[in-house]
Amino acid sequence: MGGNPAHPSQDFAADSLRPRVRVRLVPTSLDEIPLWLTGLILFVFFSVVAMLARALARKRLSESTQEEVETHAQRMITGFAAAFAFFTGVAITMTWGALSAGQTAVEDLTAKSQQVGWAIGNLSNEAEADKLQQALTAYLQAVTTADVPYLASGQTSNLPSDESMDKLQDAIHAYAYAPNTPSSESTALVSSVQALGTSNSTLAAVAERAMPGLMGALLLLVGTLLSATVGLSSLTVTRPVLAILWCLVIALSISLVLALDHPFGGSVTVNLQPLIDVANSS
Repeated sequence: MGGNPAHPSQDFAADSLRPRVRVRLVPTSLDEIPLWLTGLILFVFFSVVAMLARALARKRLSESTQEEVETHAQRMITGFAAAFAFFTGVAITMTWGALSAGQTAVEDLTAKSQQVGWAIGNLSNEAEADKLQQALTAYLQAVTTADVPYLASGQTSNLPSDESMDKLQDAIHAYAYAPNTPSSESTALVSSVQALGTSNSTLAAVAERAMPGLMGALLLLVGTLLSATVGLSSLTVTRPVLAILWCLVIALSISLVLALDHPFGGSVTVNLQPLIDVANSS
């Protein structure tokens, strides 16, 4: 028996499926710098700090004072290294968590898109099914192409795919609430597109996640203090190779954090291929 599912208002249903995240984050300019160049810049910076601290101490302090300062610096390295390792670990946990959440959001959106496609494929009206399938394909293509730079920068308040999503929702609701639409088809379509809208909003929200600027500043500050301490710990050493290696470790650690920052725009990013495959096959 055909009929519409009970619902207070078609407009209310359509609007309730369109949650939007309005938070906007300004992307860091470091995202535009290649990872290897970022690491090199950081390595040079920390090496200069270490060698400058070493050179100033050797120039202004007597030999006996240099030995005392070197001894104290060697003792302080442990504390600064522990603090740096702690902040680095927290930063990696945050950025990796965002990256994992982004991949989960992509996989969930892929699954929800397939559910909508399955619901459309089971419609008795083939002409309407073709129209709805075209609307779904347009949405998926917008997400996997036009949305990419917006997701990468975390600017998701007005995504190009928003218009396609609205058209898809409107088309599905127009068919679902038509007088002659079987209620089984209406229920499947409405529930699947509602789940799709939720997944779409989750993806946009995850794209805005990034490491707080304060955490980046703390990493840079502690790294600078550690590199200066490393330089002071090698005052009596002719060739401070170990100090240079310390600076390399500091630079690589911060580079790793930056590589994981911004799940869709860092050097290590979310894989959109599952969603692209669905878009190409729909």
